[in-house]
Amino acid sequence: MYGTAVAVFLVILVAALQGSAPAESPFPFHIPLDPEGTLELSWNISYAQETIYFQLLVRELKAGVLFGMSDRGELENADLVVLWTDRDGAYFGVSPPPPQRP
Repeated sequence: MYGTAVAVFLVILVAALQGSAPAESPFPFHIPLDPEGTLELSWNISYAQETIYFQLLVRELKAGVLFGMSDRGELENADLVVLWTDRDGAYFGVSPPPPQRP
């Protein structure tokens, strides 16, 4: 389930970075992650699909950001998404990789 959530998060994150935000947000829940408002986490839950959809809004990405989820809030066995930038472009990585579908 976490792998699916991470894969969905990445698709949403890439769309958000391209500036294609919809007029009405499909994410009814949101919370700022810092006092300056440069990071905001939004999410929605599909109980029927047993899936959580995330959107992480990063204003002025200067170096990188790490987003993680785990059962108990620990780094061990956590699902992580890393987004970073340099002068040539923006990049991301996922740990562990999303499961391959047959």
